[in-house]
Amino acid sequence: MEAFVEKYFKRFDRSLRLQHLILFVTFIGLGITGIPQLFAEVSICESCINLMGGGENVRMIHHICGVGLIAVSLYHVFELIIRAITGKGSTAILPRPHDAKTVAQNFKYYLGKRKEHPEFGRYSYMEKMEYLSLVWGIPCMAVTGLMIWFPLTTIKILPGQAIPVATAIHAWEAILAGLYVLVVHMYFAHVRPETFPYDPMMFDGRISEHHLAEEHPREYEKLTGEAPRHDLHEHAIVSTDKISTAAVPSPPPVDKAMPASKLPGISATPDNNKTSPNHKENNTSIKPQDKSKGNKDKDKNKDEKTNAKPKSKDDKSSSNIDAANSARLKALE
Repeated sequence: MEAFVEKYFKRFDRSLRLQHLILFVTFIGLGITGIPQLFAEVSICESCINLMGGGENVRMIHHICGVGLIAVSLYHVFELIIRAITGKGSTAILPRPHDAKTVAQNFKYYLGKRKEHPEFGRYSYMEKMEYLSLVWGIPCMAVTGLMIWFPLTTIKILPGQAIPVATAIHAWEAILAGLYVLVVHMYFAHVRPETFPYDPMMFDGRISEHHLAEEHPREYEKLTGEAPRHDLHEHAIVSTDKISTAAVPSPPPVDKAMPASKLPGISATPDNNKTSPNHKENNTSIKPQDKSKGNKDKDKNKDEKTNAKPKSKDDKSSSNIDAANSARLKALE
């Protein structure tokens, strides 16, 4: 079996990875500083506020993270517009009409009405729905957060009842977003069996060939010009150097009783002394053994011939004397 080298394809560029990192840091910071303020009367939340330096420090950290989240969101929108105008980069994350078709096909597949799973492109409709949750959630959190941050400016534009309404929307939207990220996003991105314990895609921006073929077959066909192979995961073995190899079978055991003519690199005919380059040492080591064995056989034959010589005259006379003596003894008796 030939060695299988895992291939990787670029999925996210450096800009998108940096945006995701800022989004991750600011979201965690907003959650750590926002939840204790929402439930400040609970003792553990009060302890968290004191641990972070008191209410003023907590609000300052919360505001900084909020500004960072708004800034990275505005930059993302600007970059998306530039990509759409120039055609450089991908805008496939935006919903398309065919996404509704894949939704229907996926429901039919799970209900047993369809034999094959629908094939997705660069992004599935589930990933696009998760992206749309950010498109809805971040503006909602940003607007209500600014209303709470600047209440005097808010009541100059809106009635006073807008402040408590904004507070309620901001709080419950934060809880909903936190639960969604912890349950849905963490499962699909890291905890599911295909990516457990984590998916390094947002750190190095690469996706493996077998993951691309399995989860985004239309994108795989677009990049390679070939139909996706669904058996790639059987060959891929994760290693530290990002290269996967298939198991190579060990050579069959060598029989010790195998004649020298059957050994690798030695000719079957006695007149042919040609050997392969890889077995010169083996050939030279066997020949002296064959010569010594032939010499031993010759010596053995000589010994047998010497032992088979006719008896001498002395031996014959001694045997006649013994026979005569035995006859005399019988006569005396």
